[in-house]
Amino acid sequence: MEGIQHLLFGGHEVLVFHVMDHAEIEFPFTGSVQFIGLEKGPRLTTQPAALQKSYRAEVRAFRDRVRLACERNHCHYVFADTSQPWGEVLSGYLASRQHTGY
Repeated sequence: MEGIQHLLFGGHEVLVFHVMDHAEIEFPFTGSVQFIGLEKGPRLTTQPAALQKSYRAEVRAFRDRVRLACERNHCHYVFADTSQPWGEVLSGYLASRQHTGY
C-alpha cells in the first residue's frame, strides 16, 4: 500500500485490478499434488482436499484485506477472476464508474 499511497499523494487516481487465476480462488486440486514455490521455495506434497476449506478462507481474507485497504485509501478496486472474459471485467468496471459519476 505504500506505493499506492505515494501515487495518491502525487495527485494520481489509482485503480487496482486484483487478478487471480481461477485455480487460486477455487483450489480445485484432487489426489496427491506437489506444489512448487515460485521463487525457489520448498516443494510441498499434500492432499489438497484436506486444505481446501482453510485455503479458501485464507484467500477470501486476503482479498478482503486488499479491498479494504484500497477503500480506506480511496482507490478503485476491481477483482478479476481469470475465468471471466477480460472485456466483461473491464466493461463492468467502466459501467459502474459511469453510474457512480467518477
